[in-house]
Amino acid sequence: MPTRHALGALAILASAPLPAMAHDFWISPSTFQAAPGSAVAVELRVGVSCPGDVVMRKDSRIDRFDVSLGGAAQPRPIEGKDGTSPAGSVTFDESGLATIVYAGKPAFIELAPADFEAYLKEEGLEWVIDERRKLGEAMLPGREDYSRRCRSLVRVGEAAPGAFDAPSGLDYEIVALHDLGRDALGTWVEFRVLRDAKPLAGALVRASPCQEGAAAQKARSDENGVVRFNLNKPGPWLVASVHMTRLDAESKAQWQSRWASLTFSVSGPVGEAAPGKRDVPMPTPITDQSPAVPTPPKP
Repeated sequence: MPTRHALGALAILASAPLPAMAHDFWISPSTFQAAPGSAVAVELRVGVSCPGDVVMRKDSRIDRFDVSLGGAAQPRPIEGKDGTSPAGSVTFDESGLATIVYAGKPAFIELAPADFEAYLKEEGLEWVIDERRKLGEAMLPGREDYSRRCRSLVRVGEAAPGAFDAPSGLDYEIVALHDLGRDALGTWVEFRVLRDAKPLAGALVRASPCQEGAAAQKARSDENGVVRFNLNKPGPWLVASVHMTRLDAESKAQWQSRWASLTFSVSGPVGEAAPGKRDVPMPTPITDQSPAVPTPPKP
């Protein structure tokens, strides 16, 4: 059966657009710790893991691309030249925690039955496999509209301690529940998965340090939409999840997927627990044999 890496290799060789299968999509700023007044280049990347491949800016595919600082009510659009990389550049005049947001327009893909099922298993979407079998579609191609929902956190200057992440209003997003500053390294940190601004239970989430050979951690969100990961490596991290819903019978696609990602960086001496985090329990690891989500989410 094709693996995530094998499917990724096929996708790179295939013509555009890249299929959703086996490919995360994320924001890669030139730095996660910027000085006020300095420019930060914003790249878009795609791949089965970091560092991935650079994606050129394509204005026709962008639904939202902006940045806000310290929870500003009105985000600023990120300007850039179509067909180039970096996709844009931003400059911050003040210190604080900046959030860069990218939301892509839906793209259609049709996958062979075996490839579609392999991808669904890899992303923890076993309930879709069960639903296709019930509907007699298991041997039919998977027709899907997929879109990207990406966020990235950049600390500007001496951001005050307790500079927390906040939701960006995306229909699917991952939000950090703790300060991801110096004290985050070597601790268990909580993230919340939101679907239309509400906590989503049962979502499979992956957290990967952007280091060669580093293993990904996996966990399913609890009833409050919360997952916990041990940020045990310094440097950039990628946290990602895929959500899928069934579309109505009149749509060209049968399924709609949203690919959420969050990138950030942690630094500091390993093992120094941040205040208030010593009591965060270690979660039960997720394995390939973990049970599927029992109840399919509704569109």
